[in-house]
Amino acid sequence: MVVACRQSLLSTYLFYQTLAFLGEKAGVALAALQRGDVALRERIQNIGGQLGGIGVYVENATGDWVQAGTIQETGPLATDVRLVRFPVVAGRDVRVELRLNRGHWRIDYVALVRLDRPATVDTLPPSKVCVDGHENTEALTRLLDTAQYLVTYPGDEYELVYELPRDASEYELFLQSRGYYLEWIRDEWVAEQDLGKAAQLLMDPSQALRDLAPQYKARETELEDMFWSSRYAGSKN
Repeated sequence: MVVACRQSLLSTYLFYQTLAFLGEKAGVALAALQRGDVALRERIQNIGGQLGGIGVYVENATGDWVQAGTIQETGPLATDVRLVRFPVVAGRDVRVELRLNRGHWRIDYVALVRLDRPATVDTLPPSKVCVDGHENTEALTRLLDTAQYLVTYPGDEYELVYELPRDASEYELFLQSRGYYLEWIRDEWVAEQDLGKAAQLLMDPSQALRDLAPQYKARETELEDMFWSSRYAGSKN
């Protein structure tokens, strides 16, 4: 089964609301994560565990539902395409069930496919990087060197050029990338500082999420409109 999906803005909302609850202590918490605080990391992961992924279940020959796999993906912007292999169920129609938390996922499509043969992968690094129409060799060097980083700032635009093989029309093209970004705490967030609610999110995420659900639902349409009308979520991406 192929499932194309992405998260709603729920996880994004919770991330920034947590920073707001932490307020002036957000930097302390983030620094603890950076230092490898295991207990804090586990508590934050528990929040994601409460939200959950997309469970794919298949009914077996005895009528029991067996979990074939779980789909996890982070972020509302790009659609993620995942493949889940079914267990063999001979001599009967296959019944499939998707289980997911309401409001947390957006599913573009679901399809059944049959695997043909193993695929070979060719990696194509960028051959040129341009900024404002001019070639930038330093940016290319940083992108190609795994020990370096290309640091960008809001408003920066880099054009990556790839040299495709002559029979490129016979290939499927996928873009693989890795990056990090720095987050800053806004004055408006500090005004919402509530260390009690921050502690509840970390210590009792199940109840905290129930408490926050009505607030998110009341603003969901507004947040969706703001997000998808921003230039960072435009058609160019």
